[in-house]
Amino acid sequence: MQTRGMHAAYLRACCGLLIVGFACVQPAAGGVAEQSPAVFEHLTTADGLPQGTVTATLEDSQGFVWFGTEDGLVRYDGHRLVRYGYQRGAADELPGNWIQAIAEDSHHDLWIAVADGGLARWNRNTDRFTVFRRGAGVSGSLASDSVVALLIDDADRVWVGTRDSGLDLLDPHTGHIEHLPHDPKRADSLIDNHIKSLARGPGGVIWVGTDVGVDRLLPGSRSFLHCPAAPGAPAPSEQVLSLYVDADGTVWEGVLDGGLLRRDSGGRITDHFRHVAGSASSLANDNVRAILKDSEGHLWVGTEAGLDLLDATTGVFTHYRHKDGDPGSLIDSYIMSLYQDAQGLLWVGTGDDGVDRWNPRSWNFGSYRPEWLENRLVTAFADADKGRIWVASLGGGLVRFDPRTGQHDDIDRILGRPGALGDSRVTSLELDAGGTLWIGTLTAGIRSLSADGRLSAYGVAPGSDRGLSAPGIMSLYAARDGRIWIGTHGGGANVLDPSSGKVVQLPFESGDSGAVSSRNVTAFAEEASGNMWLATDGEGLDLADSSGHVLRVFRHVDEDAMSLPGNNVYGVTVDPSGQVWVATNRGLARVLGRSAHPDAIRFETFGRAEGLADDVVYGVVPDALGRLWISGNSGLTRYDPPTRSFRTYHVQHGLQGEEFVTGA
Repeated sequence: MQTRGMHAAYLRACCGLLIVGFACVQPAAGGVAEQSPAVFEHLTTADGLPQGTVTATLEDSQGFVWFGTEDGLVRYDGHRLVRYGYQRGAADELPGNWIQAIAEDSHHDLWIAVADGGLARWNRNTDRFTVFRRGAGVSGSLASDSVVALLIDDADRVWVGTRDSGLDLLDPHTGHIEHLPHDPKRADSLIDNHIKSLARGPGGVIWVGTDVGVDRLLPGSRSFLHCPAAPGAPAPSEQVLSLYVDADGTVWEGVLDGGLLRRDSGGRITDHFRHVAGSASSLANDNVRAILKDSEGHLWVGTEAGLDLLDATTGVFTHYRHKDGDPGSLIDSYIMSLYQDAQGLLWVGTGDDGVDRWNPRSWNFGSYRPEWLENRLVTAFADADKGRIWVASLGGGLVRFDPRTGQHDDIDRILGRPGALGDSRVTSLELDAGGTLWIGTLTAGIRSLSADGRLSAYGVAPGSDRGLSAPGIMSLYAARDGRIWIGTHGGGANVLDPSSGKVVQLPFESGDSGAVSSRNVTAFAEEASGNMWLATDGEGLDLADSSGHVLRVFRHVDEDAMSLPGNNVYGVTVDPSGQVWVATNRGLARVLGRSAHPDAIRFETFGRAEGLADDVVYGVVPDALGRLWISGNSGLTRYDPPTRSFRTYHVQHGLQGEEFVTGA
């Protein structure tokens, strides 16, 4: 069982937010920096944040602090939180809830990057939104609705980075939008259409981080200068996670699995910092997702294993992490965003647990790593024998845990072989009817562990029937006929026959009838008829027959209230009565109709208005009584279909849930 759609393992994992202040930290003897303590105050979903994933923070010109989350935009005045979110059918509201970036223009309006809804401008005078989206065949529209980054230049023009269609430049005064995509016929065009981050340097230089490297664009130019890749980077180049430009033009770059790069103002690499196992003074983790130099000149580095402070003269890192039992420590060690406000507070977006605020007049915060989970994100569970369970995590591999005794044994110890899984970042688990455990990893394909302890590996061989189409595994599902359906990241869906070892790599994104709609498949569910539902990251919901031939693709349509509510589908399940339920980024959906007649299928949507605690739904599990257990950002919700009642159990309230009955 997966804890949530594993697109998170590739984009960011579940997130939350923290706040930190600044102080000078001096290196100690032996090259390991002393850690100056700090105390953090926490602002979490228990205090009113709609969701713990905070991807962006901005203090506006009037002193309000704005947070971008996966469940809307939040304004904070120091006491009260106000949420702005997507509303079906509303033209002047946010076009989606997954906020990626926030910027303020010279008129004090805010610009919002929405991962699944385009670009929005919050008009301060009216408190309403103007929306810019992609329009098929419409001139002056965005190149894509998947907006992941933005910045505003001195002329108040908005640079818009999209996830799949390059860079757009919007002039708000005229409404004109200029497209700057990758053009394989032009060596000086954008290096790649998959934008990750944007940063502005001195003199108006625009820096663009993409899936294959960094580009530099000089003011007034439309010719992109491609920066050299890090030595040893895999072809075609490094995937950029974050960019930050100093006041002096120095560029800091976070690279996927590649650590931290420092470039000069011309883009040349001058330093490369990596995590070194066993070295307490090295970078905490090689995935750097946020970078900030504060007003005192300290460089803060947000990684997947904590917040680091770099002494640039010695290359020594000081580490700040979450500590169980210490309420003043970082609330989570997975850092997503960094921001300093006018008062000198550093706001730190983290992986799962909200926002903290630190008083710069005190330092009182320690560092500790729990024994075996070490604050890592738990991604999946599966039953083991004798009442034990398998626990998978990102970075912690696979552990067999006995809840009664506390005994825990990792897979390497059980099998007596180091690196048994090929990658310690385990993304998914599935136990089949024969007792074989199927194990999906982030970069090393699949392993299967038989009931008698034999481990088998399934590697990558695109185009072959003896391997997988991609190494990253997002989901696993054991069908009734014994075949294993595999959702990959980047390679669509595969179907493995364990008896023969043969793999069918289903076609995807080909435009042909019957192809899977997305290269990223997050979940599966099988109907009694043998038809299979495939959930995708960003391309909706597919219905396929038992061979994998897609019969129909269902996507959200703004003008159709009975279409799929959102195209980011995290889960799909079939309850004991045969009813299909779909977990999306815009609510829970019930399939109306039968898969035997796909053209007649419609969707009933349940969101906040119907009683859900929030609109983002990560997973749905039916119980023996036909009730649904729904995971979301505000806790665990139980839905009883016959009575149409929701009951949400918040973490802070234990079993003291809140009940809501929606209309019949």
